Amino acid sequence: MCGIVGYFSQNKYNIDAGVESLKHRGPDNQNYASFKVDNNSQLVIGHTRLSIIDLQDLSNQPFTSSCGNYIIAYNGEIYNYKELKNQLSENGFIFKTESDTEVLLNHFIHYGVQGLNQLEGMFAFSIYDKKNNVFYLVRDQLGIKPIYYNIEGNELFWSSELKGIWALKDKKNKIDSSCITEFLQNGYLYEPDTGFKNTYKLEAGSLLKIDLDKEVSKQNILHKYWYPQKIKSSQEIIFNQINKEIEQHLISDVPLGLFYSGGIDSSIIMSKTKNKIQSFTVKANESESKNSGFTSDYLYAKKISKIFGVKLNEIEIDQAIKNNDDFLNEIHKLASLSEEPIDDFTFFSSQLLSKNVSKKGYKVMLSGMGADEIFGGYPRYRLIRYGKYFKYFFKALKPIIKNNTFMSKKIERFQSYYESENHLSKHMALLSIFSKQEIENLLCHKTDFSKLEKKLSKIIDDCPYESDLKKTIYLDIYGFLSHNFLVADKSSMQESLELRVPLATKKLFELSLSLPEKEIMTITKPKKVLRDFLIHHLSKKLVDRTKTGFNPPLDSKINALGLDNIKEFLKANDIYAVLNENYISKIVDEHFMGIKNNTYKIYRFLYFSSWYKANNYE
Repeated sequence: MCGIVGYFSQNKYNIDAGVESLKHRGPDNQNYASFKVDNNSQLVIGHTRLSIIDLQDLSNQPFTSSCGNYIIAYNGEIYNYKELKNQLSENGFIFKTESDTEVLLNHFIHYGVQGLNQLEGMFAFSIYDKKNNVFYLVRDQLGIKPIYYNIEGNELFWSSELKGIWALKDKKNKIDSSCITEFLQNGYLYEPDTGFKNTYKLEAGSLLKIDLDKEVSKQNILHKYWYPQKIKSSQEIIFNQINKEIEQHLISDVPLGLFYSGGIDSSIIMSKTKNKIQSFTVKANESESKNSGFTSDYLYAKKISKIFGVKLNEIEIDQAIKNNDDFLNEIHKLASLSEEPIDDFTFFSSQLLSKNVSKKGYKVMLSGMGADEIFGGYPRYRLIRYGKYFKYFFKALKPIIKNNTFMSKKIERFQSYYESENHLSKHMALLSIFSKQEIENLLCHKTDFSKLEKKLSKIIDDCPYESDLKKTIYLDIYGFLSHNFLVADKSSMQESLELRVPLATKKLFELSLSLPEKEIMTITKPKKVLRDFLIHHLSKKLVDRTKTGFNPPLDSKINALGLDNIKEFLKANDIYAVLNENYISKIVDEHFMGIKNNTYKIYRFLYFSSWYKANNYE
C-alpha cells in the first residue's frame, strides 16, 4: 500500500512537502517525477511506497513503461495480477519486474479504460499518457482505496489524503458550509463531497480523464466505468468465490496476518487460512478493552481458534483514555486524522490494533469488514425487509419503553422511520441520530436537505436491483461502507499497515445482490449465505450467537465528561458560529437530567466543534 500525490499547473507547488505528508503511507521509498506539458504547464507525479509485492528498488514509483510513453503512480493491490500478466505475455509484453504495478500499467496500455473491470483488487492510481498528453485518475470499483482531487481554474491537485493537497498548496481550502446538514444527519458525507470547497473524492468505480492540451475546468472529465450487474448466482457459486477471494488476498512478499474477532466474517477467513498466516485478537481484559474502545468476543475467539487448530496471538491494548482530558484530546486527534468530517470513534480502536501488529513486523492484515453491508448483516436490513411486521410490535412496545432513557436512542429512529413516506427518507431516518426538525433547529443558516436527497436519488437511479432491501444495501455501499473503508484506510495507513478485505469485492457484491431476498436474509438469520458457509466448519450454536461488535462505549465517557466540560469545550471551539447554542444546550441538559439518552448527539457536537475549529480560518 502506498500514497500518491501530484499536480498539474502553470505554477510551481511544493511537491517535496506533498510527498513528505504521505510518508506514513509509504515509508520504504518516496519519489516524484516532473513533466513539461507545454511551454507554460507542468505535470508533477509523486509517490510513497510501502513495499508488499516485489521488494526490489526496480519496482519503485513513479514507474515508467518500457516504451517510455506511460508513467504510473499507484496505491493498492491487484489480486489477479499473475493471471493478467500471463495474458499480457501472450500478447507480446515483456516484464522487467515481478510487481503488480508493471502488470497494471501494461494492462492499461493494452486494454485502456475498457479493461478496468478485469482488475480484481483495491486501487487508486494515476497514469500519464505522454504520447497523447492525457492524464488519468482511477479508483477501484467499491472505493476501498481513497483518492481526493481539487480543481480550480486550469489547476488540478490530487492525493491519497487531503493533507497531500494542503501540503502542495501550503493552505487548506475553505469549509463548504452546505455539507453541514448532511454531516449532522449521517456523521459522514456521501461522496464526492469532502466538506471543503472545490475539493472532492473520486467516487467508487469512477475515473478522471483529462486532456492536458485543454483547460481542465472546461472539460467533462468525470466518468463512471463500473456499474454493478445482475449475474447468475447461488450459494454454491458464492462459496467457491469466497474460497478464491481469500486465496488471492494471501499474495504477499512480506509478513501477513488476520485480525480475528471471533465473529462470522473473520471466522470464515480463518477457516480457509488456518495456519497459513498468523491470527491476532484483542486480549480479554474486559475493563481495559472497553476503555480502549473495544467490546470483547475474546472467549469465543479462543474457542473457535482452538476448533480450527489455530494458535491465536493475543494483543494487549494500552489504555489510551484515562481521564476527561485524554478523551477530549482523542477527539481533537480524530478531527485532524479523519480530515473530512467523519465522527467514527472506532478510528482509534483500529489504529491501536494496527500499531500493535505493525510493531511486530507485519505490513499486511486481513479483515472481515465489509461483509455486513454486502451480505445483509445489519439489524436495520431486517427492519427494511420485515418493517410491516415490526410496526405492530413497535406500537405495542412504545408505551412500555418510552421512559427508558437507554432505549430512547432507538425509539426516535424507529418513529422517524415509520413516519417517512418513501424509501429514501426511511433510509435516512434509520441512519440519522437527529430528526429533520432537530437539524433545522440546530443550524444557524438555512437548512438544505435537498443536496443529500439528490445524491441518494442519483445513486438509486443507477441501481439495477428492485427491492427496498437491495436498494438499501446498494446505498450503503456508496455511503456507510464507503465511510467505513475510509476509517479503515486512514487508521491502518497511519501505522504503515495495509488492510485487505477479502469478503468485500465487486464480484461478491454482485453475486450477493443477485440472490433472491430470502437467500440473503430471513427474519432470524441475517447474512444467511455466510452463516450457511460457516456451518460446515462450526456448530450452529457458535455460528448463530449474537456478536458484540466493535463499538466504543461512549455513554460512560460522555457521562464522565459532565455538562459543564461539554459546554465549555463547544464554546471554546466556536461551534456557535454555525449551530444554535440554545438548542444544543437543551439537548445536553436533557441528557444530564435523565430525560433522554443523547450520548451520540453530544458526541457528534464535540467532534464537529473540534473539526470546525481545526479547519475554519475565515
